[in-house]
Amino acid sequence: SVTVFNPLPGGGTSAGQTFTMNSAPAITSLTPSSTPAGSPAFQLVIAGTNFVSGSVVRWNGTDLVTTYSTGVAISAQVPATRVATANSATVTVFNPGAGGGLSNALTFTATTFATKLGFSTQPTNGVAGTALASQPAVAVQDAGGATVTGDSTTVVTLALTGSGILTCTGGLSKTAVSGLATFAGCAVSAAGAGDVLVATSAPTLSPATSSAFNIAAQAPTSSAQLVVATPATGVKVPRSRL
Repeated sequence: SVTVFNPLPGGGTSAGQTFTMNSAPAITSLTPSSTPAGSPAFQLVIAGTNFVSGSVVRWNGTDLVTTYSTGVAISAQVPATRVATANSATVTVFNPGAGGGLSNALTFTATTFATKLGFSTQPTNGVAGTALASQPAVAVQDAGGATVTGDSTTVVTLALTGSGILTCTGGLSKTAVSGLATFAGCAVSAAGAGDVLVATSAPTLSPATSSAFNIAAQAPTSSAQLVVATPATGVKVPRSRL
């Protein structure tokens, strides 16, 4: 509380007024911290400390419309124009008044927009019922064929066009990690020529078809049902009348 005192006679102490000292804010996380380029406008939630009712979120130094929630959370509206193309932006929070100031910075990324799938590793020829020597891997790609490394949510599913049944360790669907869905233990149950794998996804992207490959039949194995033995010396074996 701030007061003013006038000396006597006739003086005295004035009524008090509150003087507020702000602290510089600090931010710890952004939600979301990225979005595909070309996304619509969205709400950005900032977690941290020392936020006040006058705190303002800044995007590359430009103020955004900010809503105060608590001392540890505020939000801002990010226009679609800020993420129209792939880029990285610096996000800070500014507290006005005495003792305030600018926070540390965190980076927000507008990632390349995914449009299609592509086989980054092609399946190769194999033997029926045996894992392919080269296991398929499917990339989430932009229109130019570059892997969208910021994508770790797209689910990729494989299907076989050809003879037999396709199986893979852990199933035929995998979630991309850094834009790549990697499969293991994939095998085709029956021999065939010109088989291909087709990759589809959720959310829906343009599907991908692998290069053709061939599956050979398994080599025959010995059987214990028929045993041919050489008779002992001096033992006569009757001939079959069949």
